[in-house]
Amino acid sequence: MFQFKKYYIFLMYLSLSFLLACSSPPEVKTEAPPPPPKESDEEIAKRLNKELVALEIEGFGPGKTVLSDTYFKNWSSKFLPKLKEIKPQVPSGYKLFITGHADPDDGEKMAEKIGNLRAEHILSRIEGLDKELVKGIGTKSFGSSDYEKESTQSISENRRVEFEVLKKK
Repeated sequence: MFQFKKYYIFLMYLSLSFLLACSSPPEVKTEAPPPPPKESDEEIAKRLNKELVALEIEGFGPGKTVLSDTYFKNWSSKFLPKLKEIKPQVPSGYKLFITGHADPDDGEKMAEKIGNLRAEHILSRIEGLDKELVKGIGTKSFGSSDYEKESTQSISENRRVEFEVLKKK
């Protein structure tokens, strides 16, 4: 009887060991964190415009609408990849624009014309480098209308081209 008890205990021990070895640990359920709130199209446009500020092109002479080759090449080598990265993020209902600005010295009509020619010049230069990138990019002139708001800038800083995400009209 004593022998039987030993075998019985031994068999129970083996059975339990086998069961424990074969069973998987209990699953620990963890809840996934909630997804971040979705940005509205307006918030995306604001965020992109903050990034686009760094792509501003200055260096136009007074009344000039063409940028020197050296200046443009330096700009494009640094900032064209960033523009390529930003463009696909533009939400529907918005459009990426190249906006031209001018100083107020020659009057608002002339400033608007110069601003537009600057924007078109940069668009054509980018098109010469990457035709796919410029698809869907528009041009817009602000002339010198923003100059009053930017009175802390020197006149030469107002001779610029910027990239902006604006709502389609």
